[in-house]
Amino acid sequence: RQWEWPSLQASELEKAIMTSNPKKAPGPDRLSFGILQRAYAAVPMLFYRVYNALFSTGAHPEAWKECIGIVLPKMGKPDYTVGKAYRIIALLNCLSKVLEKIFATRLSATTCTLGT
Repeated sequence: RQWEWPSLQASELEKAIMTSNPKKAPGPDRLSFGILQRAYAAVPMLFYRVYNALFSTGAHPEAWKECIGIVLPKMGKPDYTVGKAYRIIALLNCLSKVLEKIFATRLSATTCTLGT
């Protein structure tokens, strides 16, 4: 049996955008959640149309998948000449994080409903 998601609700999109930390570091597109929140407040229907189109077609724009990798040294390591003394964080585009947050919320609710 094929699974179909219910249509995207405007409230889901608003929650995904407005509950995100506006001070989080942005990805390569340099659009922070603070900027997205102000833009969403000004033109919510534009955001809804874009995300609804992506949601209904299953598309995930390639540009939104780009990230910036930052290598950080782990504190207290005895030898910084080995790779294990570092960790990498990936700064993802916030536009992509919104779409992923909606899917993650729905998947979490679905697994709770199904009891798995």
